[in-house]
Amino acid sequence: MKTLRKTREQFYWDRLRADVEKWCRECHACGALKGLKIEQRKSVTGRIPAEMFSDQTLRFPCDILFGKPRDTPPSPTNSEARLESVQASAEEQVKLSRERIKIRNDSRVTDHHFKEGDLVWMYNPKRRRGLSPKL
Repeated sequence: MKTLRKTREQFYWDRLRADVEKWCRECHACGALKGLKIEQRKSVTGRIPAEMFSDQTLRFPCDILFGKPRDTPPSPTNSEARLESVQASAEEQVKLSRERIKIRNDSRVTDHHFKEGDLVWMYNPKRRRGLSPKL
């Protein structure tokens, strides 16, 4: 960062980098030169949440200006069926997600069959002076 390098050449204080980064984020002149920040998002391949859970069709600005096409009449039975299919799809996705999480969590579990009176070894490490326990 050019501003940080120039500031470091002449000054030093605690948290200099954080202050310079904050200044650059809040500087209106710097923001105008950089332009708008475009966020990377996943492409929408299905329905959007507003469309999934609403029984009304979405109204876009072009629909308000030019009117809605007449070939799609609103149908309450169609929206009820669509809502039921969305709910079933969401339930199925939750069920699959739960199964995947359970399989992942259970993959490292080892089953021990201990009975009362079995001899077991309990690991109780002693700290030795001079050696790091991380080694």
